[in-house]
Amino acid sequence: MPHACRSSGVSGSCGSRSRYSSGTVGAVSVCKVVYVDRREIRCPCVGGDSNVPLGFVSLIENLIVIAMAIWMLVTLMAFGD
Repeated sequence: MPHACRSSGVSGSCGSRSRYSSGTVGAVSVCKVVYVDRREIRCPCVGGDSNVPLGFVSLIENLIVIAMAIWMLVTLMAFGD
């Protein structure tokens, strides 16, 4: 079975670092908009008529991206490239 970093098309720690930084930037921006500025994020795909807590959903998504990047870095350091 191919290594996760190789099959993604992005080499090793470079790919996991970029995922970590994009997840961190996304999580920080969602926290600022939703919890500091107290604005609502509306879903544009349904016309904004849904009551989905998109700020919370976006935050969870970005935290999952951060967790995956950390996991990739740990497995890269443990098993090598």
